[in-house]
Amino acid sequence: MISIRHPKLKQFAEEHTNAVIRFLASNDNKTRRGNINSWIKSVWNNKYSFEDILTASPTQLKSIKTEYDKLPSSVKKLPKKKKKNKVSNNLRYITNIYGYFANSGSSTSLKDSQNKKYTSYDLVEKLELSVCPYCNRHYIFNIPNDHRRTCEIDHFYSKSDYPFFAMSFYNLIPCCKTCNHKKEDKDAAKLFNPYLSKPLAQKAINIGIDITKDNFARDNNNFNVLVTATDDRLEENIKAFNLQKLYSQHKDIIKELLLKVQMYNKDFLKGILEDFGKGGEKNELFTNPQEMLVLLLGNYFQNKDLAKRPLSKLTQDIGREIIDRLLSDLDTIK
Repeated sequence: MISIRHPKLKQFAEEHTNAVIRFLASNDNKTRRGNINSWIKSVWNNKYSFEDILTASPTQLKSIKTEYDKLPSSVKKLPKKKKKNKVSNNLRYITNIYGYFANSGSSTSLKDSQNKKYTSYDLVEKLELSVCPYCNRHYIFNIPNDHRRTCEIDHFYSKSDYPFFAMSFYNLIPCCKTCNHKKEDKDAAKLFNPYLSKPLAQKAINIGIDITKDNFARDNNNFNVLVTATDDRLEENIKAFNLQKLYSQHKDIIKELLLKVQMYNKDFLKGILEDFGKGGEKNELFTNPQEMLVLLLGNYFQNKDLAKRPLSKLTQDIGREIIDRLLSDLDTIK
């Protein structure tokens, strides 16, 4: 579990909202936009507009959902399969807009400020998210030539239960197919939204090992993988996405990290730095100790880079002792 982090998240949310509003501003949709806004204002006593719901932060989404859940069904008037009315049709249309947004090949589409097509492909591209935030195990990058995405888009709060959230920016989570399906029947209110601004997920979830026998670094059967959390919602994430079992499938990678503890001593690092570091005697392969450790560990380990490569969270946690020691050794080498 990692956070979706980007310095322009707020800007992306505004651009996304403007694309939805622009779509609804067309002659065919003006009435729908008015009806949607009227319903939202009547349900929440003028507390929110449709634009507010589109840009609502993860915390605000949860508050809006909580308020909505407490309302009597007579006030909600959500879409029903057998009974159609003006309100339900307009709420259902928000999910139709999501359909246009999700399908890059649709002839009906949203437009950005430059009047270019705006789809879920563009959202994933903007976020620069390469791996699933729920499991940090699968790549979810786009396929540029075909303008297609390899990920699915999870509605953190189900669009069938909360159709008014169907196009809310912070309710749209790019993720792998496995995690999207695992989450289908889970109570999202108990889970951790990856868009939460502080990287709580990185700090509060920890991947470690429980040593059962000696010589654990050479035999996968001599240690167990433990995935723990200090936050109740993250505990639910671990259960919902079965992270304990999934990470236990990567004991070979953990074993390699444990063996590197023994291999990478101060003299070894000094030789690498002298040969390949900045101003080194041979080809310059890296410019700082952090870049060197990415090469040696075979993965990223800093919070800002966890969304770039699968299992970077595992490398960060299992390799934390190695990383701290190596960085300390490098300081003494300087």
